[in-house]
Parts: sequence; structure tokens; C-alpha cells
Amino acid sequence: MLFGTLTAAFVVLAMLAFSLARPREASASLNVLFDTSPYSGDVWLQIQDPNAGTSADLQATYDNGLSPITYGTHQTTDNPPQTVTNLMSNPVKLSDIGTGGLNITRSISCVFYLFYDDPSAGTNYLTTAPSVFTTLQRFQQFELTMNGGSGDQGNLTNIDAFTAPLSIKSYQSNPLLNPAEPVLQSTGYGNWSANRIAGLLVSAGASGAAVVRGTSGNLIRYIGPSVFDPGNAQSPNPWPSFLPYAQSLVGTTTTLQRANGFGAGNATWASSQTYTFGIDMQATVASDGTITVNGKLTASVINPGTVVSPNPALPPDGAWTNASITLSPTTGTNGINDYNAAIYGQTGSPVADPQNPGKWILNNTSITLGPDWENFQTFCIDTLGDPSSPENPGTNASLQDLSAYLTTLNMAIGELTTGLLGGYFGSTYPVTFQGTPTTIGALPSQDWWQLDPLVGFSQIQTNPNAYNRYANVIWVTSNNTVYGVPYSDRFGSGPLVNTVLAPDGQTSVGYWVVGVAAPVTAPAFPSAAAAPLLLLDK
Repeated sequence: MLFGTLTAAFVVLAMLAFSLARPREASASLNVLFDTSPYSGDVWLQIQDPNAGTSADLQATYDNGLSPITYGTHQTTDNPPQTVTNLMSNPVKLSDIGTGGLNITRSISCVFYLFYDDPSAGTNYLTTAPSVFTTLQRFQQFELTMNGGSGDQGNLTNIDAFTAPLSIKSYQSNPLLNPAEPVLQSTGYGNWSANRIAGLLVSAGASGAAVVRGTSGNLIRYIGPSVFDPGNAQSPNPWPSFLPYAQSLVGTTTTLQRANGFGAGNATWASSQTYTFGIDMQATVASDGTITVNGKLTASVINPGTVVSPNPALPPDGAWTNASITLSPTTGTNGINDYNAAIYGQTGSPVADPQNPGKWILNNTSITLGPDWENFQTFCIDTLGDPSSPENPGTNASLQDLSAYLTTLNMAIGELTTGLLGGYFGSTYPVTFQGTPTTIGALPSQDWWQLDPLVGFSQIQTNPNAYNRYANVIWVTSNNTVYGVPYSDRFGSGPLVNTVLAPDGQTSVGYWVVGVAAPVTAPAFPSAAAAPLLLLDK
């Protein structure tokens, strides 16, 4: 049995984006131990750090602090060339990290890749992150943020692809020294092996471009449906279209509700005000599968009397009402491929407006926005923390600088698409919510995520075309403790593991144990009598 210690960074988009002070009782570091007892082969660690070369870079050591995780540099193609820090760390074997593990004192939005083949055999392995499509070395990743904040967390993610079933368990003290140390949080696939999970993925429809093999025909990974490029005819998305599900919803109405807050608590916001933006809308479907969302884009501010000119006033009655979202299978540049990409990928592919770099536009033309979205974006640009001083992203941010527009738009698209991916639209699955018997499809979307127990996918739909089949396998085999869709944060805190304070808000998290299981080699179908299979395509 081999262990290692490690801390990484993962930024979770929270409901309210307020900063949290470092609590007195929090640990100053996180030790990540690697349990490789389920796998006898070599494993390499490589860490992607978006802050490499800056004052916010990863701080991680092993060998009792004597050996740091290091990053090299490379020359850019600029004229003259610039020396920049690599995105990816120099690989290190878990056997070299040893039983002391990694000690991490800072990790902000880092991704930890565990390779089952030497990553140095890959192209540009130090300057670019591995690709699920072209990297022929087997890997599986997890994400982790540990920067001293009580809300810092990490997670396992199989959104893009599946190669191996990792696990995470958190502890206050070292479980190697005290085997009876209680587990604070636990995520992973339990007793599900990679090959058994692979069997379910093949049964769910993994084929063609979703199956990556090496030059000798060896199985590398299964790719999920959210990362396929709708414009790449050479690698079409082999997963089922969402058009039949959408067309089955004709005559139904689904209420979408959600909100986010921006302002006070952000160090760049020169004000005590907090703005809250949300959606209160209804989604309907036409016979061709076009989904139209109409209703209110709501806006409010704490202490509205403190809003002074030239900051703009809130919209009349606290809402923009011409803020529709239309998702059509016919308007996209790539036709229905753009439609499916918007649903599976949960995004309109926002890009900076080439005519006005301070604004955002959608690059996926299957999505059309009502004119009040543009009015909302102008509102965000014009609203400053301190309207008496010039806009400065670092000291006097605008709501646009705080990503209020983009986050709210992504939230709205995310609410719509998560409802489709999880099978919530039109579901007749009976539930009792706040003492009232109803069905899931009749609830507003914000109530879906409050169900206890939380259910979704094949648990609430009998038609296997009425949810994301790939994510359903991840959901069921991990018991909703591993991310399977981009907006998996909707599905509660199941996949999240705290890195500073346990969920009770009192117990310090000192250790993670990352379980490293064997990677997939071939599909193996589990027994039909296995209880979790009762939830699959029933």
C-alpha cells in the first residue's frame, strides 16, 4: 500500500460569491495521501496550475518538505520571445512521493492528473493540459482548492471522460497513524471496478469517437458527450440527440428559477452593496424541438437608496421582461449538432464581442437571446462599486468585472440544460416537497435541487433518451459523488470534499486519501441482479 500527500485547487461557482475569512481553527495545510493498493502499476502525478509563475502559484512539497512540486519554463513565439512558466508541473511518480504524501499550503484552481502511463511521452506535455481526444497516455484527474478559506473544496470529475475510478476520503488526522480515525467525507465508486463501469458505458451508447484506443488497440478511455466539437465532422458526437426528448415535452410548461448575488465581500468591489440577479421563467417546447424560455430576469439591490448616479437605476418593477432564451435545432451554424452541443456542454460558448471587447456574445447560434439580455449587460458595465471614481477592475470594479452578466447568463442556460440532462423536464416521478405531494416535472427548478433524497436521470425517467446516458452511469455507480455533467453543482454537495473545514464548520480537515484504482482494460458487464442496475434504464 502506497500513500502520498497533495493539495490542489478547485474554484466552485457558489450561489453567492462572497469571500470567506480564514477561520482560526482551520489547518494551514492539507496533506494528500495516495492509496495505490488497488493497483500494482506505476502512477505519475502532474498538476495543472493556472497560476503558475504568479504569486498565487501552487505550493506543494513531499519528502518531509525537502522536495517541491516544480514547474519549468519555455520560450514563447513572440518577437522577441518571452520566458513563461509551464502550465503543467514536472511529472513525479507516486512511488517517489512516498508514504509521507504531498503537503499543500496553497492550491488555487489546480487540476491533479494521475497518469497510468509516463506523461513525458505525450506531445507538449509540460505546456498544455492532456486532451481526452488525442493524449494516448491513460489518466484520470481530480480538482482541489486549498487556500485557507472555510469554503475551499475539491472534487472528483468524470465530466469529460472516464478511465479509472478514483476516490477521496477526508480526515482530521493522519489515518495511517490511527486506523480508527473517522472519515469526514467520502466520494468515489465504492466496489465498482473500471471494467464494470465501462460495461455500463458501452451499454449506454459509448461507441465510435467516444472510445479512444492506443496504437496497439488497447483501451484508453471513454469520452463523455459534453466535450465534442459540433463543427468537427471528423469526430461526430456519438451520443444520442436530445431532440426526441424535447419533442416529447410539447404541451408542457417547466418553471426555471434561480439567483446569484454579486458585490459586497469582493475585495475589488468598492461598496457595501449587494446586487442579486435571477431568473423566474417558463420553458415551453414547439413541435420541432425548439425550446423557448420566457419570463423575468430579476434584479434587486440591498439598500437601494444608496444607489447614486451615474450608476443606473434598477429596471421597472425589479425585472427585465424581454429576456427570452430560445434554443433551436435549426438556427445553429452546424444545425442540430449545435443544439445538442449547447445541451450536453451546458453553454452558449460565450466569446468577447470583436466589435466591443468589453461585452460578451454567444458563439453557438442555436441559442438566441431576447433584447433585454443586452440591456442587462449594459447595466452591468455601467454599475460601479464607487460611481464617483473611474472603473478599475482591481480597485473599483464594475458588475461586469465581477462577471455578473456572464455568470447570470450561464446560470440561466445551466438551469435549462441541467433540467434536460437530468431528466427533470416532464418527469412524472412522484415526490412530496414541503409536505405537498406532486411530481418532479411540476416543481420549479430550484426545488429539484432541494429534494431529499436527491433523485435524477434513470431514477425519474423510464425513457433512456430522456437524460444524459453517460452522466447517468457516473451518477448511479458513484451514488452522486462524482461530477458527470458541467453543472453538477446543481446536484447538491455529494461530489464536493472540503479541504479546510468539514461540513460541520468546526472540524479541521488535515488529510485527504486519494484512492487510485486500476484503469479500464475492457468492458465487463455486471450481473443483472446488482442492485444499482435497477436504476439504469428502467
